[in-house]
Formats: sequence, C-alpha cells, structure tokens
Amino acid sequence: MSMISYFWNVADFLKKKTKGISYIASSNGRIYEVRESKIGTMIARTNHIPKLDEIPEKFQFNLPKIPSQIFQQMYSFFKYFCERSDVEVMLQLFYDTKEKEYILECPVQKVSKVRVEAELDPKFLGRNSLRYIQVAQVHSHNSMSAYFSSVDDRDEKAYMIYGGATCLDIKSV
Repeated sequence: MSMISYFWNVADFLKKKTKGISYIASSNGRIYEVRESKIGTMIARTNHIPKLDEIPEKFQFNLPKIPSQIFQQMYSFFKYFCERSDVEVMLQLFYDTKEKEYILECPVQKVSKVRVEAELDPKFLGRNSLRYIQVAQVHSHNSMSAYFSSVDDRDEKAYMIYGGATCLDIKSV
C-alpha cells in the first residue's frame, strides 16, 4: 500500500521527501501528482486526487430575490442610451441591510464607447459600507457584442455580480 501525501508548496515537499504518491498545489490553481521511484521522479498535472471530495462550482445567492421592477428599470435605462448614443453606461445595485430593500444607483460617470468611469457615492462607502452591500454592477456594451472584455476583466475585481447588455439585445426585445 502506497502512502499519499499532500503539500501546499514545493518547499514543504522537498523538506519531507516522502515515499509514494504526493500531490502539490501550484500557484496556477492546479494540482500536480509527484511519483518517485529508483528510475526517476515524474511530475504531472492531475485531474483526480483520491480521498478528496468532489466540490461542484456554484454560486448561492443569499439575499432576498431581486424584484423584477429593478430589472425593468435597468432595461429602460440601457435602452434609452442605446437608442440615443453609442456609449457605455453603468448602474449599481445595493442592498440596504437596515431597510431590507434594494437600491438601484446611477453613479456620476464619464462614458465613452469602450469604458465607463464611475464615481462611487460616499453614501455607500466607509462606515455605511456595513449597511449597504454592493450586489451588482451592470453596464451596457452599446453596439458591441456582450462579452467580458479585457477592460472589464481589469476593472471588475470586487466580490459582486457583474453583467452587461448590448444594444443588439435590447433593440431585439
């Protein structure tokens, strides 16, 4: 029966020098299997690690259901700008933990065809950030197709829901 060992980094693995099969976590988010024998050391990425539970990826929404009226307001806002200009615009959705309700916020923003720069309202920052939970940021993609662009990937780092709509989607509804 072979021994199985688990390590968070290569340095710990090298210190222990265990026999059998070892699994080492990597900074790229993958797990590597290491097998050592007299003929050599084999290191390969693995997709299965015995004795560990399989954990499904998912998102569980813990707040109350977002009222459909908010989605209708978002739709109307994006449609208004899609029909009049070719710029991106953005809305923010907060949950007020005191009043137990959602707040749809349109921050002051500088807009262009490919970017939105928004000024966050101080009402939702600082000490109030315990009261207000930022749930989502949604922006339009004007006449561009809906996808997460490299600009989006750079900008959207906070833990919340991000979304977008295109004029193509809105005009066809």
